[in-house]
Order: sequence, then structure tokens, then C-alpha cells
Amino acid sequence: VTGVQTCALPIYATEFTKLTIQQSVKDVLNNFEPRARLIKVDVNFDNIDNNSIGIDIHFYVVNIPEPVTVKVNLERVR
Repeated sequence: VTGVQTCALPIYATEFTKLTIQQSVKDVLNNFEPRARLIKVDVNFDNIDNNSIGIDIHFYVVNIPEPVTVKVNLERVR
């Protein structure tokens, strides 16, 4: 179980929560995806009222000059 998977919803949309999610995503990518050079991780709580968190992961793939962005939406499963 990774740090990202242990984040449970519902959560409070605080700066501490945002930083915790960002750091968890960074740790997972740095530990398990050596081909990715992380640029940044953005977390937004724009849809928190619907039990949803948006995460944008910006990175370079080794030996490919263009940056890649992956958008992930975490939703609470009932």
C-alpha cells in the first residue's frame, strides 16, 4: 500500500492536506518510476464538495524532450 492509497476521503481541504498529498505522489514516483523526472505535482480541491480531488502530475520521460502532464481525479467510493 502506497502513501497515496492510504489518503482517505472525505478530507479537509487544508494546506497541510495539499502538501501531504503532493509529497506522497512525489515519493511514489521517485521510488517506483525511474523513467520519470518530476517537474511538479498540483493538487486542487475545486470539487471537494463532491468528494473529489484533482491531481496534475507534470514530468519528463527520460530521453523525451517534451513534458508530459497526467491528470488524476481521486473520488470517494461509497
